[in-house]
Amino acid sequence: MVNGPKRILSSAIANALGEYFDVDATSIEANLIKDARIVLKHVALKKQTSCVPINSVGNSTVITVTGSVEEVSFTWAWSVGGSDQQWIRDAVLTITGAKFACHLEHDEVHDADATKITDDKHRDSLSDFSFVNPAKIDADAQKEIKKEPGGIVGYVARQVKMVIDMLTLKMVGFELRIVLPPSLVPEDKNVELSDGSRSIVIGAYELELLSLGRDDTPSTSDVTMSVLQQRLSLRSFVTSIVLNDNDENTIEHPILEPFSYCTDVKRVGERFGGFLTGLDVKGVVESVQSIADSLRSTSGLTLHLGNVQTETIMQLGMLVLPPPSKSVESERYASSKSSTTVTDSVSISDSSSFTFPLPSVSLVLYEDTRFVVTDIIMRYKADGSVCSIEASKMKYTTVSGEQAVASHVLLTGRPTMKMKIECIDSLYIPDSVQLSKPVQGTEISYEGDVLMVRVDDEVDVMVLIKNDVDNDATSARQTNATAIPPAPCPIDMAINMITVRKDADGSSMKLKSLKLYANPAHDSTQVAIQFDDFKNQMLSLSKANIC
Repeated sequence: MVNGPKRILSSAIANALGEYFDVDATSIEANLIKDARIVLKHVALKKQTSCVPINSVGNSTVITVTGSVEEVSFTWAWSVGGSDQQWIRDAVLTITGAKFACHLEHDEVHDADATKITDDKHRDSLSDFSFVNPAKIDADAQKEIKKEPGGIVGYVARQVKMVIDMLTLKMVGFELRIVLPPSLVPEDKNVELSDGSRSIVIGAYELELLSLGRDDTPSTSDVTMSVLQQRLSLRSFVTSIVLNDNDENTIEHPILEPFSYCTDVKRVGERFGGFLTGLDVKGVVESVQSIADSLRSTSGLTLHLGNVQTETIMQLGMLVLPPPSKSVESERYASSKSSTTVTDSVSISDSSSFTFPLPSVSLVLYEDTRFVVTDIIMRYKADGSVCSIEASKMKYTTVSGEQAVASHVLLTGRPTMKMKIECIDSLYIPDSVQLSKPVQGTEISYEGDVLMVRVDDEVDVMVLIKNDVDNDATSARQTNATAIPPAPCPIDMAINMITVRKDADGSSMKLKSLKLYANPAHDSTQVAIQFDDFKNQMLSLSKANIC
């Protein structure tokens, strides 16, 4: 039998699907020439394995992906005989009821080459098409094939790459379950992980990846070396943590409430070649709002963060993030600032870059504290060199009435956790203190196991505790003052100058170069105070240390 373009491409498509799904490619091929449609039901994804060569704790992390799909539908229209070099157009791959599991496991340190997919057949699948006989190809197909380097293999490979580049990918009812190891570093006292299995579950009502085509074809014959423009839309995206104890009881903790988002994606290299290099992803705020309006959902994020969520995110970060290098801290911070400039160039060797603007984020801490952050830009690079969040305004409220507002906040996560606040606009704690005027220049960082706070400006606060409270209340406050509960970690605080005024009688005191050190003990906190100058209406001190 003589093979024409349709049979050649049909064979290649069947073979390509067989590389990703556990199906018999020969049973698919028969209906492709006439129907131009494939429907697979209840199929399993072939196991894919990759590796993070060195994670944050110096080990390797092996990532194994498995899963199943209720239905895979692939449709297209034949375009043979026209002036277009592409034989297939309007390709749509729809995956319904996809449930994937991503298992993360510890392993010994591997070489850098370990990041490649261990199954070489997956990467080199286009070099072997067992269903095409090169000796039985019609004359028209032969003319086209002669123009292509690599003969029949090169020609079919190029056609399949163009099909993959131009297809629209839709996923309906998507679920990804990231299964973490039972424990990470048992000897690390700062990381406490509970018994039983723990999973991060990511779901979406619909995911659509639309191809807008590649830029001008490069001089090389490999079309994947040009930039592929795409649009990714997420509808009703949701995330939670699921805990299963040893008695098989299940508890679910929400992380992200249903949320819709849209991004522009630039890719150099194979379209589905991994996320570590060759990707530039930028969120599109106006499209985010239109998607949210169509689904009657919010265009901002609502996050929940408690003990379980914090513990799990820490563990995931240790498994997938590379170890930080403090020697390049200043360069990395500068990189996070300069990345506000949009660049059009994308290289296959560059670490993938992700930029997500958002109108608002609401963070719920322990269900009684809420942060609302507006006009946000989140940035991340896959090599860990950039991990930052910028916001124009941040508001803090609690159920007990505490309030605070800050402007122009920058939070960086690599190589250390650091928050820079350009201005603290207001602070109010009922029956305690109130900020009298805004405070400029505050930096909070977490280095090692120490929380460091630096305030460059003068802090002026009003003490709101009244003098006419009853004796029992006064006694209770005095008792609480002498028994400070354990701090969550050692604290190192330095304030350039602070003025404390009493609302009740108008008295005040002023301290210059105040330093406060807090060290958690077994059931209390040890506190030491140091200052250069102290003044009030009755006393003046210099160079004092109080423990």
